[in-house]
Amino acid sequence: ASLILTAIPSAGFLLKFVWTWASLATVHGIMISLLYWFLDWVPEYGVQFHNVMTHGGVAFLCYVNAFVLDRTPIRLKHIAVNWFWAVCYLIWSIIHNTVIMHNPHFDDDDDAIYDVLKWRTDTGSAVILACVVVFVAVPLFQTMVWAISLPGRVYLEILP
Repeated sequence: ASLILTAIPSAGFLLKFVWTWASLATVHGIMISLLYWFLDWVPEYGVQFHNVMTHGGVAFLCYVNAFVLDRTPIRLKHIAVNWFWAVCYLIWSIIHNTVIMHNPHFDDDDDAIYDVLKWRTDTGSAVILACVVVFVAVPLFQTMVWAISLPGRVYLEILP
């Protein structure tokens, strides 16, 4: 998308929008992958295609698109959008886990989206993980993704 929008002279806003979404996809993709495989994955369930694709595979495709195909310029200012997205997800996970609704299917994990974010039964651990994600992981991975995007940038020399 970024490659196509670059050819359209009036697509400035749309191009920046795509760059912002590329930042979101790459930063949150790596966080989701690492958090799932290191904190939530249960080896007894095995490695399944669905788990690999939702917790790493799609992120890999986003990296290839952003850094190889489109050479998307990731900006440090995108951290504001990544913080907003992380906080929105955490608010959603709190609502999803704490609002008790009738679930017709047996659910032994108290409706938590991920077992490491059990707000209702293990609030302390969930708060610690949320703080680590918002204040450590988002800035760390935003900086890392920004650094990865630097060599792909093309700077034009402006002649007087």
